[in-house]
Amino acid sequence: MGRRGPPPIPSALNALHGNPGHRAVNAEEPKPDAVTSVVAPRWLEGDARLIWDELAPELHRLGLLTKLDVSALAGACRWWAIYRKADRALRRGGLVQRTKAVGNTARPELGIAQKAFSEAVAVFGRFGVTPSDRTKL
Repeated sequence: MGRRGPPPIPSALNALHGNPGHRAVNAEEPKPDAVTSVVAPRWLEGDARLIWDELAPELHRLGLLTKLDVSALAGACRWWAIYRKADRALRRGGLVQRTKAVGNTARPELGIAQKAFSEAVAVFGRFGVTPSDRTKL
């Protein structure tokens, strides 16, 4: 049977907020090394790299970016870049396309944008990037 309730909050985030639940701190929690540089991974390109450059320095400053978190954050940045690309396509072409087979139908970029947005926000939330996620920390 799986866990119930919200996922546990990392100790670093909990400490930033003064341990509002007053729960005992897990002394056994692994403490991965903080990154020594906030330079984006080499494979991250374009918009994804720009998003990394916006977020990584602040997450590092808050002590929330460790060596183990780099891939997750980079992946979220990549999803957000895909969202931006799909959103630009939607703004150029609209939400609906007309086809001979079915007439008016949603453009495929709409589904791509929805999926990419959801994936990015899910990972960013684990870092406390969105305002509503910060309130849960």
